[in-house]
Amino acid sequence: MESETGRVSGPENGLPAAEPREGAAVVEGAEMGRLYLLAINEEGFVFDPTTGESFTVNSTGLEVLKGLKERKTMEEIALRLTELFIVEKDEAERDATDFVDQLRYIKLL
Repeated sequence: MESETGRVSGPENGLPAAEPREGAAVVEGAEMGRLYLLAINEEGFVFDPTTGESFTVNSTGLEVLKGLKERKTMEEIALRLTELFIVEKDEAERDATDFVDQLRYIKLL
């Protein structure tokens, strides 16, 4: 299930540790292992091959996921959101942070 900020619902699963890219301040304290395994299409359908679970995200969530998979910083992701949508930077940062919190809740981060 999704909301206006790209929130997702899904199972609570464990997350293997991943090696952080040197110098990348993507999401502080996040282990990105399972995130990189996700299959994501342009319509926002997301499949986790580790668990076989799937979920959908809205366009905001899709852009945040893409940015995270590309190891972009939260600031870079928020800036991208302001380029794509009619949204101020502070709101884009809140939306991205809310989405990341949801990813943590379902144990993808």
